[in-house]
Amino acid sequence: MLLTTAAVVLVAPTAASANPVDICISQPVPSGWVVISIQTGWACGGGTYNEQTIKIPGPSENVCASSPNPPGYVVVAIQNHWACGGGAYNQRTIKIPGSVEYVCASSPIPPGYYIVSSHTHWVCGGGSFNQYKISR
Repeated sequence: MLLTTAAVVLVAPTAASANPVDICISQPVPSGWVVISIQTGWACGGGTYNEQTIKIPGPSENVCASSPNPPGYVVVAIQNHWACGGGAYNQRTIKIPGSVEYVCASSPIPPGYYIVSSHTHWVCGGGSFNQYKISR
């Protein structure tokens, strides 16, 4: 009889590490990183959707709804995508805003920006007046 053992070594991702990195869903996402996909991984034990892929975001990035929003980024779209597991409106598009930007009402408004107007737009999911025009 042949017995095999597997060891899972968890290493905290750093900016110098390979980007993107897979971590178990039970681990906190490091500050400044985002979740770009959620999947079932054998290294994270039983269950489904137990692993997440994280990375340092670029100027614009599609991230899972469960992802932390990095400081200075705004949410410009909300959509459904298979990469973020099940559920409706499970993915957001974030970006570093320009001097004028249309953002979803659920987006943080960065310091120095103010809301110019409010709109209803399908790109931000359901609801009325779900989008703001911001300016600095």
